[in-house]
Amino acid sequence: MCRLFGYIGEEKNLGGYLGGNKNSLLAQSHGTFCPKTGKTKHRDGWGIYWKRENTHFYQRRGRDEFDDNDFLNISLDTNADLAVAHIRKASKNTPVGKEHSHPIVKDGIILAHNGTITPFVEEGMNQNISDTAVVMQRLIRDWKERDYKSLVLILFNLIIEVGDKYTAMNMIISNEKDLFVFSRFKDCGPDERKYYSMKIKVRQKYTIIASQQIDEDLADWEDIENSTLLHITRNG
Repeated sequence: MCRLFGYIGEEKNLGGYLGGNKNSLLAQSHGTFCPKTGKTKHRDGWGIYWKRENTHFYQRRGRDEFDDNDFLNISLDTNADLAVAHIRKASKNTPVGKEHSHPIVKDGIILAHNGTITPFVEEGMNQNISDTAVVMQRLIRDWKERDYKSLVLILFNLIIEVGDKYTAMNMIISNEKDLFVFSRFKDCGPDERKYYSMKIKVRQKYTIIASQQIDEDLADWEDIENSTLLHITRNG
């Protein structure tokens, strides 16, 4: 149960979205609506991957290193044409620490995830990794083409494997070029829909994905339908 952010488009400073405004990712870390508790913090770690032209940047912190000023300073320096960011509320029985924070970046794949995938939590316990890291293992093993068509098949197989033992499988995935956004969650009513449904904001020169509206233009955001996979390029 985490908060996600993705950006793709013209080079832009993302400091306001990440840490500077009242609806920023950092603000969400201090408390946001949760169907089980009413309000919950997301302070178990954070990570930001961003790219500017052909230069890649990557910062992560664990629960014990989560410092607002540190996050804000890095956020304000984030000028990017592609970015994936995440603040974590760790699922039960998953490890915390810098090495377990999202996004996970490995072998040219960037992955951030929101929700709990119970069979993968159990599988990950044997390796001291999170359910998200188990998903990353599947992507590294199977996503050879790094394109939309092959990702559809991989995610379909994950759905079959997991069955109904999950709260959400919301993901932002990147191949360092495009964004792939997977919205899938258990829709048990309006509270779950409010917390887990992902949002999208499309402009002529950029697109933003987030777990909830992340700027003050609340009317400009649209919900991404449940069980949807989007492929977003720099051209929209």
